[in-house]
Amino acid sequence: MRILTLICFLFCLVNYSFGQDTTRKQNVFGKYSSWAEFNVAHHNPIFVVDNNMIADTLVTKALKNLDAASVLELNIVKDSLPATVYAQQPLREVVLVVTKAYAAIEIQKRFASISKSYEKYIELHKNEDLGYVINGIWSEGTSDDTLKRLYDLPVKKIKFVGVLDKDKVPGVIRSAVVITTKE
Repeated sequence: MRILTLICFLFCLVNYSFGQDTTRKQNVFGKYSSWAEFNVAHHNPIFVVDNNMIADTLVTKALKNLDAASVLELNIVKDSLPATVYAQQPLREVVLVVTKAYAAIEIQKRFASISKSYEKYIELHKNEDLGYVINGIWSEGTSDDTLKRLYDLPVKKIKFVGVLDKDKVPGVIRSAVVITTKE
C-alpha cells in the first residue's frame, strides 16, 4: 500500500511538473499505462533518496520501503547537470527525494556548524520537541512547512542561531531555536 501511495504522489507531481491537467480522471501512471512505460518515456530516471543514488535494480524495493508521509520534498529534474552529476548520462531525468528525517538531521548539522551553544543543547536534549523563532516569528517545529523552510535555508543566509532554553528563562514554557537571517 505504501508503494502505491508513493507512486500516486510521484505521478501527481510528475503530471504537475509537466503542466498536465490533473483534474481529469487518470490511472496511477498518468498518461502511462505502466511503471515500465513511465521509465522508458522518462529515460529510466535516476532516483536519489536523501542524497544517495539508488541503483536501478533497487528502485522498486526502495520505493516500496519509503513511506509517502515521510517525504518532505520530491523533485523531478530534467536538466542535464544533475543527471551528469549522478550518472554521467545527461539524457536521464533525476528524481530527487528528501525525507523529513534526513532534512531534520541536515538542519541540525547546519545549525551546529554555526552555533556551539545549539550543538551542546541538542546533545543534551535529543528528543525534545523544539519550536523555532525565525526572524521573530514563531513556527512549530513539527510543521512540514517549517521543516521545508529550514531545510531550504542556506548557511550563508543565516546570521545567528541560538537556543531559548525553557529551563533557564523564566516564563518560557517551550524551548525554541532562535534563527536570524541576513536580509
